Amino acid sequence: MIYYRKKNAMKIAEIWYNYEEKPDRKTDVLRYKFVAENKRDAASFEELWTLLIDLTKPEDELFSHIRKNTRYEINRAKNKDGAQCFTLLEKDEENMEKLLQYIDFFNIFAESKKRSRVDYSDVKQFYENKTFCVRYITDGDGAILTMHAYVVSDGTARLHQSSSLFRNVADAETRNMIGRANRLLHWNDILFFKHAGVRYYDFGGWYGETTGTYAEQLLINQFKESFGGEKKQEYSFITPSSFLGQIATAFHSALDAVKETRRISPRNLCL
Repeated sequence: MIYYRKKNAMKIAEIWYNYEEKPDRKTDVLRYKFVAENKRDAASFEELWTLLIDLTKPEDELFSHIRKNTRYEINRAKNKDGAQCFTLLEKDEENMEKLLQYIDFFNIFAESKKRSRVDYSDVKQFYENKTFCVRYITDGDGAILTMHAYVVSDGTARLHQSSSLFRNVADAETRNMIGRANRLLHWNDILFFKHAGVRYYDFGGWYGETTGTYAEQLLINQFKESFGGEKKQEYSFITPSSFLGQIATAFHSALDAVKETRRISPRNLCL
């Protein structure tokens, strides 16, 4: 999928997932996001990892690949907690009220985690190109516990943002219930996209380092790995396609060198 945007006098094309997509000729900068091909001489080159689940496999096989304890928590959330899954915003749907409901929910989560808030501009390109999908889960009383936002294109549903409100809950029992609900929502999302004919469910990133002091990232890795799936390496990079783009990417590369950003980096580190 290609998303276009303007920055100052430049036209930037963001090419997501599919390296073979061809932007129009009046583009200054090509920003490839999460593609299988690499170009190491590009500006701001990143080596990344993610976890993919092949949705063409039978449902019982997909469930069998989930770790035993996670399967138990999914079943408990569904059969005992009374949790129910819904779609807030369909991929092709135009409904600003629903989109703003998602943004408000995410920002409550962001505040609890001391993360940056989001606004419409952060999801505009996905929403306007009808590739944005939001799903959620409620408790037995209908209160929303967790929301998952996806970018859906090129046969892949990629987790873009995940937000839960367990940090705002004092008692451990309710926090554990929300954790179970989050697992059930992931499983329900997998089935939702499978039945929609999507080829892959993408967990939106896997932290590529297995040692160090990144305790939260490693816990998120373990959470995602509990659903099965296969690790896949992918790349993000920037290349110029005009003289103006060459100047811009050269400046960008110089900033990257100063900030030492040419390193493997995690994505989507939220639960």
